[in-house]
Amino acid sequence: MKTWVIACFIAFSEGCRASQEDGVVASTKFGNVIGFTEKTEDGFEADVFLGIPYAQPPIRENRFEKPKPANPWKPETIVATKFAPSCIPTSKFFLKKLTNYSEDCLFLNIMTPKKRSSELLPVFVFIHGGAFVIGTPEIYGYDKPVDNFVRHEIVYVTLAYRLGPFGFFSTGDDTMLGNLGLWDQSQALRFLHEILPDFGGDPNRITLSGHSAGSASVSAHLFSPHSNQLFERAAQFSGSLFTEWAINEDVVENSKNLAKELKCEMSSSKSIHECIKSKPLDAILDILDKQPPFLKSPRLTAFSPRFDRDFFPNQFDELIRKAPKKATLNFVMNLESGGIVKKEMWKTYKKEDLIGYIRDYVSVEHELGRRSSPLLIELLDYYVNRNEKEEPSYYMTRQCELLSDLQFNVPILHEVELKQKHGWDTYLVVMDYESEPMRDKESPIRGVYHAAEHRFLFKLLGVESVPFDENDKKFKHHILSGIVNFIKKGEPKSESIQWPKVSKEHPTRHLRIRPEPIISDEFRKEEFYFWTKIAPDVVGEELLRKTRLPLVETSQSHSEL
Repeated sequence: MKTWVIACFIAFSEGCRASQEDGVVASTKFGNVIGFTEKTEDGFEADVFLGIPYAQPPIRENRFEKPKPANPWKPETIVATKFAPSCIPTSKFFLKKLTNYSEDCLFLNIMTPKKRSSELLPVFVFIHGGAFVIGTPEIYGYDKPVDNFVRHEIVYVTLAYRLGPFGFFSTGDDTMLGNLGLWDQSQALRFLHEILPDFGGDPNRITLSGHSAGSASVSAHLFSPHSNQLFERAAQFSGSLFTEWAINEDVVENSKNLAKELKCEMSSSKSIHECIKSKPLDAILDILDKQPPFLKSPRLTAFSPRFDRDFFPNQFDELIRKAPKKATLNFVMNLESGGIVKKEMWKTYKKEDLIGYIRDYVSVEHELGRRSSPLLIELLDYYVNRNEKEEPSYYMTRQCELLSDLQFNVPILHEVELKQKHGWDTYLVVMDYESEPMRDKESPIRGVYHAAEHRFLFKLLGVESVPFDENDKKFKHHILSGIVNFIKKGEPKSESIQWPKVSKEHPTRHLRIRPEPIISDEFRKEEFYFWTKIAPDVVGEELLRKTRLPLVETSQSHSEL
């Protein structure tokens, strides 16, 4: 994931600017919005509206506060023909890649068919990824979403939310509980309920979706009573709240350390709050730049959501039990963290490198204390010595598998399992198709990496411009048909195959999506057992929650998996 989120910011160019010669107007209770018409190569037309404010600007007195509902702008008219400023990332390095940015960034974008019937259409709301510290909806553009989704009579929405300390700073108490970025997303959903009919969208038929941190955000909204009445179903791409980079308590200590570096008075949470609100943007970024924006550990970043007793008012088992049951579609790549090993190490990576990584970043002594050595022994037996081949590709692949399991596979499988146990219609989809035109012929690490599906669904990094071969076309047909049918009818399927639900008897039954999809019953079965049974037995459930798997549940034996 780290490689992908960095690439996203480096690669995308200046925001798209639309011609206003085909200007269109939407009238809302807040005021009028002027957008433009996007026309695809085959003549399909959509109305596009970029940069609609869904909340009051989070600046001045609203800085480091929960979002407040947007004020009406009438009689003024909003010209929504270019993307609004991106939210501030956690590093000036990433800021340099942005041409338009501001703390005033709570905007959303709407794409809707130009010609539509009087019946309101289903809505697809997509939350961008970026590990909660970088990202912007601008990198996804509007032309590919129009071509892939809007043409199927779907209203497509993207939104921005506050990142890093601006979205997740917390003192750990009622003064600054954190999770402002999640509250932003929730406010965007509430705002959409008020305006979607003005754009042809049905607020009662929203599919909430996201990638990576956006997918983890969808988990949060599924379980939080502040959001889970605001959408009908969910489609999650490569992310779950059940992973340590998506929810942990380190954000409190990291927030206080930032305040100390900013010379804030640390005598009370109130004084910290008042201080951080007053600090200039550059001063905050100067301190953040003293540390790398991404960590080498599975935790990945310094700022993330946390369990706050507010956005998440109860323990998670209680939240899941009380949450309304929703159909959910869960995607995972078969080697999510496959891009983690740097290219210069491909020929020299050795066993000692893998052991060193596990010791320094997974079974960490200062985190696990005397339990670190027993866990290290188990990890070496499973991820290093099992079926060992003394060659760089073996050891690199095992590191990638270990990180994929911790950051994605096990948390996603755990979330899928709990949804199924509570009676949710839950679908699991594994992408194991490597596109030949995209394959790095020099890489010794084989697998489908984080964000690989983006080439077929969205505009991102220019990969969508790489010509499709025949297998690519077949693959796109299957994945897009399944998603479109899920958005419109709540049931993913393509012409040749019905996508299976998980069940008590088959808890990891899934579609392996390929040019010719197949149904399989097992995915990372042994690895799931390792992390939900063996690891808790070795280090203790409570300690594992505080370190590697924050929402691990071991009260059941998981024998069915």
